[in-house]
Amino acid sequence: DVVWYANDGTGVFGAAHVVSADLPGVASVYAADLDGDGHLDLLVASALDDTVAWYPNDGSGGFGAQQMITDQANRAWFVVAGDIDGDGDADAVAASSGDDSVAWFPNDGSGAFGEPRLVGESTPDGPRLVSPVALHLVDLDGDGDLDLIRASGSGHTVSWYPNPGDGEFEAARVISDGVQSPVAVDTADVDGDGDLDVLVAGNGWAEPGLAWYSNDGQGTFGPAQVIAGRAIAALSLADLDGDGDIDIAGTSSFVLEVFLNAPACWPE
Repeated sequence: DVVWYANDGTGVFGAAHVVSADLPGVASVYAADLDGDGHLDLLVASALDDTVAWYPNDGSGGFGAQQMITDQANRAWFVVAGDIDGDGDADAVAASSGDDSVAWFPNDGSGAFGEPRLVGESTPDGPRLVSPVALHLVDLDGDGDLDLIRASGSGHTVSWYPNPGDGEFEAARVISDGVQSPVAVDTADVDGDGDLDVLVAGNGWAEPGLAWYSNDGQGTFGPAQVIAGRAIAALSLADLDGDGDIDIAGTSSFVLEVFLNAPACWPE
């Protein structure tokens, strides 16, 4: 099922509101305004149904019927949305673990999506772009458009694809090949130099399990700065201690952990 819970403003959540009860194997959900009406719709990936679809929000939290984007995404595993081609609307991006592919779907602005456009493929001398398990859209090189970060779980690689602004992504550039089984990526200005650095969480048995990579502002990244050696299965970023910098909440072996951003806690 896909459901949402209403927050009363104090952190108390009400009963589940069902968006969909007939989509099997939902692996990923992402909120974005896909039809340009100012309301957050839901973009969904179904691994068992090979489906990427979205549900329109009427503005009061009521969701309409499923709007199909594709039913040919081989084990659709992860979805995000953002303006890939610079036309002012949110396009859809999906990772399919069944055929190791990542594709984006251009939005005409009303929520009608075009044919998939593949993003990168493995080459003999390139990074192992297999098992895409996480995606992140962000401007890494400071040119004003959305680039794409891809975590390849069994490839033990996190790479990014520069976007020249029209969605014709360039070849993959490796950020990390040292975090085993990466499962989550996010970005923040960790070192306070004005650009976005990359944080990677890995769920493998080898160290490190959580690391960050310093960005020089143009998309070139330094070596891994290890935050935790043990496996981390998920991460969320926020200023948890109110000191003006980004801290991390992560899960590890059924435990919720907090990593505060301070010289004594994170390597410089």
